[in-house]
Amino acid sequence: MTAGEARSGGDWDERWSAEEVGLLRAVLGLSKASFADRLEIHQRTARRWEKGETAAIDYRVIAALDDLLCETVCQATNWPNPLLVRHMKRREVLRRLAAGAYFPVGGAVLLSNGSPRRIGASDLAHVEAVSAGLADMYTTVPSEALIGPVGAHLEDATRLLRESVPSVHLPWLHTLIGDLGVFLGYLSFNERRLAQAKAYLGLAKGHAREAGNTELLARVSVASGCASSNIASGQRAPSQDALKLLEEADGLARRASPRLQALAIAHLSEERAVAEKPYGSDEAFARSQEAFAVSERAEPAPHHPCAVADYYSLSNGEGLAGYQGIREVLLGRGEQAAETLTAALGKTQAPRRRVVILADLGEALVQQDEPDESCDRLSQGYAMCQAHHFPFGVQRIVGVRLRFPRRFAGLDCVQGLDEQLGLG
Repeated sequence: MTAGEARSGGDWDERWSAEEVGLLRAVLGLSKASFADRLEIHQRTARRWEKGETAAIDYRVIAALDDLLCETVCQATNWPNPLLVRHMKRREVLRRLAAGAYFPVGGAVLLSNGSPRRIGASDLAHVEAVSAGLADMYTTVPSEALIGPVGAHLEDATRLLRESVPSVHLPWLHTLIGDLGVFLGYLSFNERRLAQAKAYLGLAKGHAREAGNTELLARVSVASGCASSNIASGQRAPSQDALKLLEEADGLARRASPRLQALAIAHLSEERAVAEKPYGSDEAFARSQEAFAVSERAEPAPHHPCAVADYYSLSNGEGLAGYQGIREVLLGRGEQAAETLTAALGKTQAPRRRVVILADLGEALVQQDEPDESCDRLSQGYAMCQAHHFPFGVQRIVGVRLRFPRRFAGLDCVQGLDEQLGLG
């Protein structure tokens, strides 16, 4: 395709966002190095895109990304003319490609070696077994170490979708791929790779729609809301994007499972709290407790194993205590928050959950004017972050420290904490 054709109309001449670049690379299953080579750019530039530090604004690179997208769709569909792709909006083409909508499915197809293949039950059982094994590692293995294996498994599942799959299995496989996308979204978010997290969540949303899976759509909205929230990163500014996504998740979850509804509304109550809407926060949390009580009596297992990444804090005995604690912190109820979070800490051994709870407990103790106790909890949390490689947790802890009152600055405990955190 010529450079002139690259600007044939629609939104094809617009810059690519970090999420779009990350989504295309995820769909193609390319490493950052291979992706950079295909586009003839430096690897450092590709990394900066996916971190959201810059956008693909160079005309030559925009054309190369557009060409790569068209080439991929043409190969998947056997369309002879790339201009057929150009008549559609680029963002819609990318969304449909990510959802597997262009891949040949439904019967035996010819593979690269010219022989037909039909995907059977054993293939699907293997994919689900690997998903279960990876999900079991979520609470104990650092996210950094899991991203590679889960990403490779996503590529394997996507290849199955591209090959021959009986139509009866399509919703199942779309759901599994979407589920893996949510899983990778959480893992990337834990590593503070926000643009990459949003790319995977965008992929998951496309597959959830193709599968017609309301439960998965709700989980994507919950994860996207968390990724858009300032609370998670230790800041205290409200986010309209997060509020909108979590309200959407609340509506979808009502048609799915009680436990998912409890999770969605718990996060919604936090977002309303930081927006200084205590009545809305209290009302939402009461509904979350009601939904969780229903789920405790009769909650079916998640359809796909990786869904446990969403539910593990609700399922390990901690329940809603951690969510209640941060909500009380946001509403300035320090004494109640400290009691709730101390109880939550005793109910979980999952390292990442303990870090989050310790950070929030540190802030609750600041509200009670107990700097020594606060510094001790934050120091414990930081040590766990270092031991389990948890960048998101470090950011949350640093956010709490930066909100300390000025009168604490000269205290020995604060100076010791600053030295540990590397704050000048």
